[in-house]
Parts: sequence; structure tokens; C-alpha cells
Amino acid sequence: MFKHYLTIAWRNLRKYKGHALINVIGLAIGIACSILILAFVRHEWSINRNFSNAKQIFRVTRIWQQEPNMVTPPTIAPLMLENYPEIVRANRFTGGWVIVNAGENSFRDRMWITDSTFFVIFDFPFLYGNPQAALNNPNSVVLTERLAQKYFGKTEVLGQTIKFQLWDGQGRRDYKITGVLKNLPYNSVTCLGDDPKTELFIPMVNAGDFYSKEWLTQWGNFSFITYVQLKDVSQAKSVQQKLPALLDKHCPPEIRTNLALKLDSLAELHLTDNNKAVLKVINGLLFLMFLIIMMASINFMNLSTARSVLRAKEIGVRKVLGSVRKQLLWQFMSEAILLSFVALLFGMLLAESCLGEFKAFFGRDLILDYGKNLYTLLALIGLALFVGIVSGSYPAFFLSSLNPVLALKGGVKSRKAQLYIRRFLVIAQFALAIVFAIAAHITSKQLHFILHRDLGFNKESVLVIASVPREWNLAGVKKLEVIKRELMADPEVLATSISFEVPGGEGFREAPLRRTLRWSNGNEERSVPSADCRVDESYIDVFDLQLVEGRFFSQAFFHTDTANSIVLNQAAVKAFGWESAEGKTIKIEDYTFKVIGVVKDFHHASLYNSIKPMTFFYVYAWPYYRLLSVKFRSNNLAETISNIEKTWKRIYPEAPFEYSLMTDLIEVNYKDVIRQIKITGIASLLAISIACLGLLGLASFTAERRIKEIGIRKVLGASVTNILSLLSQEFVKLLLLANLIAWPLAYFFMNKWLQDWAYRIKIDAGMFLLPGALSLVIVLLTVSFQAVKAALANPVNSLRYE
Repeated sequence: MFKHYLTIAWRNLRKYKGHALINVIGLAIGIACSILILAFVRHEWSINRNFSNAKQIFRVTRIWQQEPNMVTPPTIAPLMLENYPEIVRANRFTGGWVIVNAGENSFRDRMWITDSTFFVIFDFPFLYGNPQAALNNPNSVVLTERLAQKYFGKTEVLGQTIKFQLWDGQGRRDYKITGVLKNLPYNSVTCLGDDPKTELFIPMVNAGDFYSKEWLTQWGNFSFITYVQLKDVSQAKSVQQKLPALLDKHCPPEIRTNLALKLDSLAELHLTDNNKAVLKVINGLLFLMFLIIMMASINFMNLSTARSVLRAKEIGVRKVLGSVRKQLLWQFMSEAILLSFVALLFGMLLAESCLGEFKAFFGRDLILDYGKNLYTLLALIGLALFVGIVSGSYPAFFLSSLNPVLALKGGVKSRKAQLYIRRFLVIAQFALAIVFAIAAHITSKQLHFILHRDLGFNKESVLVIASVPREWNLAGVKKLEVIKRELMADPEVLATSISFEVPGGEGFREAPLRRTLRWSNGNEERSVPSADCRVDESYIDVFDLQLVEGRFFSQAFFHTDTANSIVLNQAAVKAFGWESAEGKTIKIEDYTFKVIGVVKDFHHASLYNSIKPMTFFYVYAWPYYRLLSVKFRSNNLAETISNIEKTWKRIYPEAPFEYSLMTDLIEVNYKDVIRQIKITGIASLLAISIACLGLLGLASFTAERRIKEIGIRKVLGASVTNILSLLSQEFVKLLLLANLIAWPLAYFFMNKWLQDWAYRIKIDAGMFLLPGALSLVIVLLTVSFQAVKAALANPVNSLRYE
């Protein structure tokens, strides 16, 4: 019987080729989107869960002034391991960018300085070496096969030596390769947020090569990520309850006041971390998948119910010959399911062809393993069945309920209820498509606003060199003075500056308030959390910062400025409640600083955040730096960069020349909104395309049903314009109604989205009218294709049987 249903279904699909093709294309688009989205969701859910002991691993999260953050003091891991028998192992790691020399070549890569237990807790697969002992010896290093290939052109590199540029001013030191990892997957242990993967690992015993000796004992040093492995996952709650007592006993009072700790499960970390951005993306994509599938299913329902009149006699004959409703239901459902499986095949091919772009878009190594993974195959079959059942359910119930007597007499016409449902589905389709179009329009407007807003500093014609060797001492700063003088000899270079960070850069991206500024006048004491940066006297010239009070750092006041002088921004002055900062002294930890100047507020972080208090330290007094910024004339960019590179290579032959333009660094802050714009743009394009496919089918059917009416009107003198207006007016009315529904929905969602921005555009009527007008043009073009075809047809052919 089932074979018979499939045979009849196949004959009907062949008979109504146009109708079937429209449905297959719509469903294939929906299924392809679903396949790609489900591959991404499966990948994200699997992150951090592949470790053999993932459930027992917890990250220690710092709560500072009630704000959670992943970085903790370096003292936490050893104290927890020593005091809590529930903990089997503890690990901490920190690091950053390092210059690596392999033979004659130099590279810049990210590294972790970590305890030797790292590869015991996190069992990443090794290609060569022993995970248990890879970091046990000083001057050992573990790297990935990708880096081994990059450095040496091969992966069998155990025992080979690479040199690291040290941050303590002692030049370079040899590190022996003791392990080669298989290329690391994307996970929140080696990839923090959207940062690139860290693929170099050295033991904590060598931390002194890059930081001071006291660095591992400082409670105020919030730069370590800490993980612990418990004997049993059920012990997490008891360890959590003991953490306050541990802090009370060991933490200095001035830090303990604002510090708390909590445990976060590694298995849940990727989807529940601070900003929950990944979870938002997953939920948004799943919602998008549902909408696109539903729109494609709506097309099937609309076209099937519209063509019900053409199949009325077939249904009447079947019922007269003894078919019961159940059999008719199976017949029409089998047609829908067969169509869905045909669409599944095309959808799989479409997904494969788009996989490369999809992987690049999200930066994930996604795979579509149809043949290797039984669960994937079952999921696809389930998806096809779901789409077929959803698409075919209403037409099947409707068609199987037709009266056989009326059907055979030809008296079956589209009922009002059926017509209303069809109109409702068309309106729903276009309302969703218009919401997506408005969302894409508003998000692009917001991006244009933030990229062209006056940020309070110069971002044009500034080049930032990131591969500065970190000789964190005064000698290192003096060496950079040499290259500054060399670069200033070029008439195309206007100013140069040494700093730890630049406005809008990586360190300011989320506006972390690392320092607590304290001020007291004897009667009262105030504390202000502040972002900070080490800079030289030229920083203000490179970025065109404006002074509103006092002065900036200066070589003319070198001895004064190196004696604990600082500069604040207006936000810091306002936070303290001062009218003037002149002559004020503040304390930061155990140091006392004198305020020598105040700069006008500028957006040192993204426009998601309001401007926060800011503190500038003089790099000659606090020689922590990693960037060299160069302001240049914009006459000849390529030649200027080439000249800067030649100067760089002459003075730093052992360091690579890696740079970014400030405009590109600013744009990195908004990669999420750029991604959202692309997603909403693609979604609106898909939604409108699917809706227009359905509209094309309905317009074709309408023209076919009214062919004799059109012939009579033409004989009586109707023009092509008259016929076009006749066939278009109903669809235009439905579209106008869809706009009226879409506009308030779009306003609600986009107004809520804009609330995430501290600085944002105002929503106006034009943002709704433009997508609405474009949708009207698209609908008219779609409908007129069939309308003009019908209007130009010879009326003799349509009336010859009358």
C-alpha cells in the first residue's frame, strides 16, 4: 500500500512540475540552512566536553565588586590545592604574545605560562611526547603540529630548540620542544572568547623570564586563569562554601573587601560565561532556522490548498471507489514527505557547497559527516519527516474532507475559510521577511554610526606595530627611542608613541577597570575603579587627545614625571566629585601619585560601554609596554609602511614586523555587530526569496484560474496595465497589511537590541518605510511576471471552448 502511495505521489509531482519545483527550492533552502545551523550548534555544545574528566573540572571565577571575571590572583591555585583534600589537581595559566625565533625566522604567537599539570587535567591528544611530563623541566615548551610546521616545515621536532624574546630585558633564551600536540580544537581553555588559539605552552617555573619574581605572590595581580579538578563533581558545592574562609585567612584586607570566588563547571562554561554571547548566537540561529523552515512549509500549504480545486474530481473518484479519509490522508501526506526527501537531497548538496563560507564566517571547523555519524543521519531523516508532516498536514486534512458529490459535479470552490487561511499565511510570510529586512537596515545604520562617530581621538592615518619586543625595563624603552628618532626623520611620519595600549585596543575592549584609585581629604575617602595605560609623552600627539587641565607627561619634567605622576580623564575627575584635579594626590595599592593633568574624555573602549575613569602612567617610570604607534601623512600609504618596515628590520632584525591600522583595530570591537548585520541580511534575503517563490506559485495559479476572465476582459478592450492591476491588487493589499504587522514587531525587537549600546541611533520612520517600499517593488516584480504573461496571451486560446 505504501509503495502505491509513493507511486501516485511521484506521478502527481511529475504532473505539476512547476508547483513541485517551487516547493523543492523553498524546502531545500530551509533544509540547507537547518543542516548548517545544526552543525554549528552541535559543535558549540561539544566544546570542552571532550576531555575525559570534563565534569570534574571547574574554573575559579573572580567576583570583583560584584562583577564576574575569569582572571584571578596567582595565589589561588596553590592555596586551594593545599587546603582542600577534595581537589586532585589545580592549574593556573597566563601569558600573551611572544616573539619566537626558529632558525633565521622570527614569528609572533600567543603563549601560556602554566603549571606542569596543564596537560594532565586537560588531556589534549599528543602527536609526540609525554603529556604527564612535558612541562616538568625548566625551559621546556609544548607546541601544536601547526606551529611545528610553521617553524620547521615538519612535525617531528622533539628535541629541537626555539628562542623566546624575554620580557625581563635579558634578550633571548633557548626552549627545548618536549611535546607536539595535535592541532587544537576550538575550546574556551585555549581560545578566550574570540581570541585566537594559544598554541605555545611553557612551565610556570620560567615565569621569571617574562615577569618579576614577586609576580606569582601578588594578590592584586589579576591576570591568571585558574582551574581545579575535583575527585567527584558532587564536591563542588562544599568547596564553594569553603572559599570565603580561605580568602578571610590569606587575602589582604584591602583586596578581600571587594573579592569573592566561585566555581564554574568547565562543561557548561562555553555557553554560560559572563556575557552569554555564544548562547545568544545559538538561540538566534535556532530561531532563524525555525522561521525559515516554517516559511518554506507555508509555501507548500498555500500552493497545495490553492490547487485543491484542480484535484477535487480525483478525490471524488477515490471516495466513490471506496477510499476512506484515512487512506486519503496517507496519500497526501506521502506526497508531502516524498517532496521533503527530494528537497533534503538538494538541501544537503546546497549545504555542502556553502559549508566553506559558513565555517569562515563563524571561525569554526565544522563538518557534515552524513555517512560516518549515525546520529547526524537520523537527525536529517527526522528533519525531512518533520518538514514533510508540517507542510502536508493542513493540505492533507483539507483535501481529504471534500464532499465527493460536489467534487464530481465540479462544484467545489475555494471556501472563505480556506481563502482566509491562505491570505493569513501569505501575510505571515511577508511580515517575517519585512522584520528581517528592517532589522538588517537598523543594524547597518548603527554600525555606520559607531564607525563614523567622533570618538574623541584621532584614528586616521595611525599605524600600530604589535610585535614590539617586551624588554620591560628602562633599557627597553631607551631602545625604542632609537627607532622613534629614526622614524621621525621620515617627513611622512608626524609622531610616534610607546604604550601598553591604544584607544579601542584589545586591553580596553571590554573596558576592564583594573585599578582602584583612592582619595582622602581627612574627612572622607572615595574609591574609584579605573582602566589604566602606560604611555610616553607623545601619546597625546599621535591620538590628538585634548588637555583640559594641567599638562601631559614631558621630557622637560622627566625627573618629576618619573616620580609617581599620573594623568586622569574627565570621567575619573567626575567620579571623585572634584571640580578640579590640580594638586590632588591619590593612592593606588601602596603607591601615592600626584595628578599633573586631565585629558578630555575619549572612547577608549567600544561604544557598548560608557566612558569609564582612565589613568595614565608614565612608561619611563613604569616600563610596561607592547605597542609602537606611528602617525603618518596619508599621501602614500604603501610607501610609508614600506619605509617603516625597513627601519624596523634594521633596528629589530630578530623581531617580525606586524602592524594594524587604527581603523581596523576599532572595527574589531564591532565584529559581533558586523556578524549580526550579515546574519540578518542573509536571513532577510532568504525570507524574501522563499516568500517570493510562494508568491510566484500563487500568482501563476491565480492567472491560470482566471484565464477565461482575462480573455473576456481583453476582448472587451482591457489593456495589459488593466490586467496587471487586476492580478496584483490583492497581493499588494496583503503586503501592506504585512507591513502594518511587521513595523511594530520590528520596532519592539530592534529598540530592545539598541539598549545594549551606551551610544546609539534613534529609530525613525524612514527605517521602516524603505524596507516596506523595497518589499512592494519586489512583490510587484514577482506578480507582474505572471500577470504580464497572462495579459499578453491570445484570448482566442483561452475562449475557444466557450
